Amino acid sequence: MRDVTPLLKWVPENREDDVRKAFDETMSKQGSSQTSQEKAQQKLFTTLVRIHREAEGASFTGVKSAGHIPVIVQEADAALRTNSVDSLVAKVTANIEHAIREKFTKAELSKQQANQSVKQGREYVNDYIHYIHFVEEINEMAEGRAPDTEHQH
Repeated sequence: MRDVTPLLKWVPENREDDVRKAFDETMSKQGSSQTSQEKAQQKLFTTLVRIHREAEGASFTGVKSAGHIPVIVQEADAALRTNSVDSLVAKVTANIEHAIREKFTKAELSKQQANQSVKQGREYVNDYIHYIHFVEEINEMAEGRAPDTEHQH
């Protein structure tokens, strides 16, 4: 790769210079030892991923190998490659439905025991909170809003 432009779409405009600098360093290592080239390429990729993650508001814990890509991310990428999102939508929808039903059932069962003791009451409150917050967060994401980390009670 001799052009930094394709990389810039992954970072905010105000951080382009950081990526350009790392790219220029990588290009300056062309003709150097294999080890020097690999280190420069790794630095470029690390810089790119770190800046991208920061822009998402996510922490950067290092570059992960391809083997660490979650299956659902691979399937989302495959949907883009094949121009078909149907199986991905079905899978994610089924996963969400299963999780909601599971949390609902747990809260419903613990609700039946909630008044038998303080301990069981607390178990119900815990199950209720997990159920409600999950539904709330899923819905906020579906509506295009970031989940509210400060839940109102």
